[in-house]
Amino acid sequence: MTVLIAAAAILAAPAVANFGTNTVLQHRYPVPGSFYGVNGRLMHLYCTGHGDPTVILDAGGGNDWLIWQKVQPEVAKTMRVCSYDRGGTGWSEPQSGVMDAKNISQQLHLLLKTAGEKPPFVLVAASVAGFYARQYLDRYPAEVAGLVLVDSSTPEQIAEIPGSGYSPQLIRQKHREVMLEWWKEVSGWALLKGDCKPDLEPGLESYGNFAARRCAGLLTL
Repeated sequence: MTVLIAAAAILAAPAVANFGTNTVLQHRYPVPGSFYGVNGRLMHLYCTGHGDPTVILDAGGGNDWLIWQKVQPEVAKTMRVCSYDRGGTGWSEPQSGVMDAKNISQQLHLLLKTAGEKPPFVLVAASVAGFYARQYLDRYPAEVAGLVLVDSSTPEQIAEIPGSGYSPQLIRQKHREVMLEWWKEVSGWALLKGDCKPDLEPGLESYGNFAARRCAGLLTL
């Protein structure tokens, strides 16, 4: 029994260290913006500037609000602009259900409504976010004044690019890969390996303290 307790303590230590590190960073470097309840989970929204219509920045897969922080300050000089974290990315808690374009566009709609942001919106979507922005336009056309696609994914690419078709086997493989990365982060393994160090493009160095929390941001909201 003593051996089992010791083994459990050893396995738990990195996760506890991860939690403690993130808690310290959270209090030392509060994330800009606000958190709002959407479907019982907290989502992060960061809005700056004034003017109509409001620009909504939606990052590509694996990215969050930080990716827009050379763009948002410039847009905010003349318009109101918001960046946000989709459920399960950045500092937004994971949402339940399938994270497809239908659910993600609905979550963004509820987030903006809860935050009191008034349409119409100009949706700016990068990469995979193009799916979500197109779905948003289809579901809430009266709320959209414009759509800007930045190197956007399209439904046609899956059929037209050789070898890009998604099969049930590939979907399961991608799911396993994502879950493995999630486990590495919450278990503290990524912190031990040094994988939680900020990895930001030139010009965003001042946001390094926020990026350092990426490994455990979802655990302390």
